[in-house]
Amino acid sequence: MLNVLLVGNSFTTRWGLPDLVVQRLEQLRPDYRGCIDCRTSCSGGASLKGRVNDKKGEFVKLLKSFRPQVVVLQEQSSKPWKHYKLFKQAASDLFHKIRSVAATANATILFYQTTP
Repeated sequence: MLNVLLVGNSFTTRWGLPDLVVQRLEQLRPDYRGCIDCRTSCSGGASLKGRVNDKKGEFVKLLKSFRPQVVVLQEQSSKPWKHYKLFKQAASDLFHKIRSVAATANATILFYQTTP
């Protein structure tokens, strides 16, 4: 089983992205057909910094229970270029947070950008 976690906001689920990810992975790796569990952790307007500052620990609980091998991070649409330093810091902090959880210490971490 390949567990994929898409983390972001409403744009992360728009246009059927979770299903598209599964379809593309199955095309690239036919041996994974039927063995991909793609889940989302998304809410409207969510930011990477919000995941870092998760006071209730919900994000870490999800990482521990779902144990994704691939984590795809999506920042608020304009932050990467309007507030690059803040984006870079939040991305780095979240990367280290994911790495600090034993269940996801070796996960592949990718970024998904919604707008140029």
